[in-house]
Amino acid sequence: MALYRFLPNIIFPDHLHDAPEFLYLLEGSAKVDGQWIQARWASVAGIGTLAIDFQSGDAGCVFVAVYTMGTNNI
Repeated sequence: MALYRFLPNIIFPDHLHDAPEFLYLLEGSAKVDGQWIQARWASVAGIGTLAIDFQSGDAGCVFVAVYTMGTNNI
């Protein structure tokens, strides 16, 4: 499990999930796969899914990610 705090308008590189991942947005907003989401949003990514177009919003964001450490995870 990890807590991430992104400054405003940070673009995270696209990446392949080689293990399951759970993400919960605690504060702010973020763009995930082209869609803007707000605090209290949760997501699950399965093995082999591609995370694209992740960007923090104008105020940044804080989220918790729970995953099994692989080679391409957050």
